[in-house]
Amino acid sequence: MTDLDDSFDDDTLDNAIAVVGMSGAFPGAEDINQYWDHIVHGRCLVSELSDKDLISAGVPPQLIENPNYVRRSGILENVECFDAEFFGYGRDEAETIDPQQRLFLEHAWKALESAGYRPREIQEPVGVFAGCGWNRYAINNLDFDLSSFGVSDFQKMLNNDKDFLATRVAYKLNLKGPALDIQTACSTSLVTIQTGMLSLLTYQCDMAVCGGVCVNIPHGGGYLYSEGLIMSKDGYCRPFSPNANGTVFSEGVGVVVLKRYEDALEQGDSILAVIRGAAVNNDGADKVGYTAPSVSGQADVIELALQLANLSPSELDYIETHGTGTKLGDPIEMSALERVFGSNADKHIGLGTLKANIGHLDAAAGVASFIKAVCVARTKIIPPNIFAQDSKPEYHGDGPFYFTDSAIELNSKENVKVGISSFGVGGTNAHIIVSSPPPVQHARPAGGPIRPLLYSAKSEYSLWEIQKKTDQHIMGRMDEIEACTNTLLNYRTPFDFRTYSVLDVGDGEHSNAKIVPSGKVSEAKDAPKNAFMFSGQGSQFHRMGYELYEGDSRYREYVNQCIAAMHSDLANEVKQALLGTEYPDRRILDTQIAQLCLFTLEYSLARTLMDYGINPDVLIGHSLGEFSAACIANVFSLPDAVAIVSERGRLMSSTGEGAMVAVLAPRSKIEPILFGSLAVSVENSPLNTVISGTVEDIQSLEQKLKLEKLACVKLATRFPFHSRFMEPILEEFRSVFAGITLNPPEIPIVCCTTDSVTEPFVNADYWVQHLRNEVNFHQGVQRLIDQYDADNLVEIGPGDALINFVRTITLDRANLIQTLPGAKMSANSLELFVSSMAHLWCTGVSVDFAKAGLVGSGAIVDLPTYQFQRTAYWRNEKTGPAFPQHNTAMFPPVNTPSFAEEVEEKDAQKEIRDVWERYIQKPDYDDDDSYFDLGGHSLNGVQLIGELNKRYNQNIEISDFFDHPTFNHLLKAYGITAAGEAEEPVQTTPHSASASEADIHQLQYRGSSQPNKIWMQESLICKWLLSRLYGFSRMTIRRVLERIIFKLEGGELFSVTMRKLYKKYYDMDIGHYTAGCFDKGNFKPGTTIGRYSSITPTARFETADHPSTTVSSSGLFYRESFGFSDGMEIPRTKIVIGNDVFIGHNATLVYPCSKVGDGAIIGAGTIVNFDVPPYAIVGGSPAMIIRYRFPKAKIEALLESRWWENDLEQLYPARGEFMKPVSGSRVR
Repeated sequence: MTDLDDSFDDDTLDNAIAVVGMSGAFPGAEDINQYWDHIVHGRCLVSELSDKDLISAGVPPQLIENPNYVRRSGILENVECFDAEFFGYGRDEAETIDPQQRLFLEHAWKALESAGYRPREIQEPVGVFAGCGWNRYAINNLDFDLSSFGVSDFQKMLNNDKDFLATRVAYKLNLKGPALDIQTACSTSLVTIQTGMLSLLTYQCDMAVCGGVCVNIPHGGGYLYSEGLIMSKDGYCRPFSPNANGTVFSEGVGVVVLKRYEDALEQGDSILAVIRGAAVNNDGADKVGYTAPSVSGQADVIELALQLANLSPSELDYIETHGTGTKLGDPIEMSALERVFGSNADKHIGLGTLKANIGHLDAAAGVASFIKAVCVARTKIIPPNIFAQDSKPEYHGDGPFYFTDSAIELNSKENVKVGISSFGVGGTNAHIIVSSPPPVQHARPAGGPIRPLLYSAKSEYSLWEIQKKTDQHIMGRMDEIEACTNTLLNYRTPFDFRTYSVLDVGDGEHSNAKIVPSGKVSEAKDAPKNAFMFSGQGSQFHRMGYELYEGDSRYREYVNQCIAAMHSDLANEVKQALLGTEYPDRRILDTQIAQLCLFTLEYSLARTLMDYGINPDVLIGHSLGEFSAACIANVFSLPDAVAIVSERGRLMSSTGEGAMVAVLAPRSKIEPILFGSLAVSVENSPLNTVISGTVEDIQSLEQKLKLEKLACVKLATRFPFHSRFMEPILEEFRSVFAGITLNPPEIPIVCCTTDSVTEPFVNADYWVQHLRNEVNFHQGVQRLIDQYDADNLVEIGPGDALINFVRTITLDRANLIQTLPGAKMSANSLELFVSSMAHLWCTGVSVDFAKAGLVGSGAIVDLPTYQFQRTAYWRNEKTGPAFPQHNTAMFPPVNTPSFAEEVEEKDAQKEIRDVWERYIQKPDYDDDDSYFDLGGHSLNGVQLIGELNKRYNQNIEISDFFDHPTFNHLLKAYGITAAGEAEEPVQTTPHSASASEADIHQLQYRGSSQPNKIWMQESLICKWLLSRLYGFSRMTIRRVLERIIFKLEGGELFSVTMRKLYKKYYDMDIGHYTAGCFDKGNFKPGTTIGRYSSITPTARFETADHPSTTVSSSGLFYRESFGFSDGMEIPRTKIVIGNDVFIGHNATLVYPCSKVGDGAIIGAGTIVNFDVPPYAIVGGSPAMIIRYRFPKAKIEALLESRWWENDLEQLYPARGEFMKPVSGSRVR
């Protein structure tokens, strides 16, 4: 709830309306913050247009040369763009929707989101009151056949008529109040606000979405000045100036969200301003002509608004006038103001007009002025009037008015009151009065110093943009952190693509606050399954989890419970080990102390996560960790568990001394060379086996391993656990269980010492033999994945030892989540714990952040709203210049060959796919997927079949398509065989080396000394630029780059694929999947194997000798080439893998995959020491993520050279102009 100042109490607010949300885009401003910044700094946003701008906009050269042609306009950027997929539109339908309606729909979503509401989830009735400008898109760009008015014409009518603006928003956002289209010319959007107020006050709705939009088409041009019309002769609008000579038309969109004031107060809404009164009237015939304004009409509407607001004229501080800068309009408006406000020597009411800044927005003019007025009331700043060519507005009358040429602050006034006027051609006048919002007292941060910032979106691009903008915004709003975290989690629609940042608020003054983006993207699932993995001995260290103990009260409480259950001497020892500032490191290596510390940490950590809603579906423990898991599953109580673990540690340390060594090799490679006391104690992973034995035997084994060139690491323990050396203590340990009740696990536990899952845990003999039996963590994890299909594997304990083991077992079949730092990590344990909960939320887990004290309960605040992934949807069905001209080749007409056509596909099959993809919404699909599951609807289905029937001169019934709505059935219906049309085959077909050049296309990097080699870095940038610079759809890009062919040594040609691309600004993450093995000796050094496809998971070869050889791709571009050799040295090269950094000293990066032993795999990106045969792993593992940063200079250089344009032009010759950037496109 919002904390309001009690001093703000006014009995005139009984019928007041609160403004609780706003969104807009205007010339030079993509949001309201930019808009207000321009206004308050007195900037003119009407653009001067060059010959190039005008020609690009399609203005005829003879018109440009006309001396009366005015080269100025207020231009809204990217009006051709829209996020069709977000709103469930296919390309064909999106291209025929009036751009004004598309813009208004996007900003209606943003306005509701800024108000703190999740569109589509609002239960109360929400009204929509909207108006738009003259629809010139339909007239200029679309072709209607009014004689027959078929299905296509009907669809275009629905998508363009003004009647469907408000109802489209109501339908797409699931708003169930009144949905009314308002059209009163220039006053349209201010009238929508007054109409919305009336609907609220009569309880027809509980919230109102109001506003307007105007887009001028043809877009980006000026106008031809004509004497006697209202247009400015020189393109400047000078309201109330002696040199005023007309207005300039402009573009923009504005949407506001309104609620009844008392409801907004009660429900804790963020109130931006208060509407005190509003009125609408018409001039009637009391004026010189239909289009002329009326003094009496304007004066009457202002007086009525003041009466309804229960205010006297002298109480206003500022008036945002209609102010068009015309010789007729301005004097009449000033006369009306003087009639209402009378004579007053005290010039205390400022006058201003937005049209001097941005021009006349027609149907959106009123809401643009209203948003400016709200900003004036909210900030208590009167912005300057701007003056073109030293032509200042002047006031010489007796009224209480003044103009200012600099910003004026009114901080001394408790409540600033502002009037807004908007007068429409035809005589509909509107005036609204707003005042400052009640003061808000922001809650001081009540939680700890670490906070998660949670983000979600429908696409990865939108996700990164939201995160970037919001992180930057929050850094300047640290006093509102409670409200910011509250708004992000509770008042934003959760989507499937998710990420997070971690905020450290620093000291009380926030002087050293920082925000760290996670760099991770997850796709949330409904109710994902969680597995808790409990660490074994060896990961402990002094003060592990200390920051978490200090910062989280629940974790602290559980740690204290564990310590309280111990004998006093042990309790003090454990407390010092976990929390003390001075504690000998050697003491925490003591087996009894180490095991008690680890159990305490693991139990407390798991219970804390469960309290916060992160509940495990299955548990697994590594050695000691199985006792922690059993206690969490209530096999035994906490006091009993503490007693068992304490005695277990004591007895284990009483056995004869021995040693243990971890060998980085598979079990099958190690067992044949064991001797004497040596035995396998633990199998951690396919490439990590632990051997135990006497000190002497272990030393001898180490020498033997060195000779065999097998890497090994001696473990920091004096006792050979899980071996025959534990047998002397078994019976004494059995006595510990006397009188202890063992219960069946309430949560399934995967056993790592037997094949059973739950039965052993109720038997004391199992826990006794657990000391002696081998731990097969590798096998346990495999059962965990196979039987429980866990989505999230969460390591419960310090560090990521288990995660590293699991990564080589699961090949990325689950999310691996670390909760606490290890001994060698400098990370803060509270920060990593919070990060792990945020990561789990990203996967779909319902985390109770409020219970954890990580999300505030403060007011809703204005944060950056959803960042739509807007791409070009533009159609020109008529002769004459298209807009934008350079976009015509991007989506060629269906009766011409697509440049994505492939030489081996039949033309008819490809044509049908092109048509099909224009009517569906999901770019990735199977050919047997239902048309309706892909976002198609019945009306578009009629158009789809109608278009294909006409093209192929057939009469397929629509009912037949609705009965079998798949692409494959569509092919059969038109007599086309679907054989060989499997989308994105994993394997690829080899091509003969003697194939003609007409059939083989080779993409070469300009300047490469290896003409048959594709350089992966440039290929990926090429794909990215095709999307960002040219606005190509993912489907189109995939087809263009799908089967670029490369020449291998040996004379055969292959199509090769790899996966998978993520973009974050200039970062590219590539996921690696090792799906098989091969002996790299079968391939010659320097073989080129790489290229890009966004779908297939591996690179696959087919040759006579190797019909199914699959190799993993690599995302580390050493020397910028994508080849491999028998040993590529990486001297002092920095390689970043996850959170670890490896320096490749005397190491080699395996390209791309190598066979180690029988069936064992070293994955792409693995660092291997070839001095220790047969390739001992130094760092890395299969299926990892490697990030590579594309330097900004590299991208800019490629942009300048445009090396790919000729290549693609040769690959797919287009008809007409090709590869020109989309208008308004940006590469950031």
